[in-house]
Amino acid sequence: MEDSFQNFLLLFWESCGGLRPSKPLSWQNKKKFLLHKQWMWRSFALTLSAITLRMWKVIIVYLFHPNPMDVYQIIAWLGWIPNILLIEFLITKKIL
Repeated sequence: MEDSFQNFLLLFWESCGGLRPSKPLSWQNKKKFLLHKQWMWRSFALTLSAITLRMWKVIIVYLFHPNPMDVYQIIAWLGWIPNILLIEFLITKKIL
């Protein structure tokens, strides 16, 4: 019992460590704050895609009344593509 619990903890610890974004952290440690800031804005845009996806779903269903499968295929892309394009535009124009 104890051995399996230790294996679980080890697997959990390694899994969490494997999910860490290594590049942004290395940039932060090397005092490259601008690169770190830009990467965090990208991360925020992709995280916000969960909210944007739901917003697009309401708009598309209300305006066009498509089949449910069509809605999911469309919003799967609309959830994150506009977000990342907007952030890249703002980073390129040095607004962020």
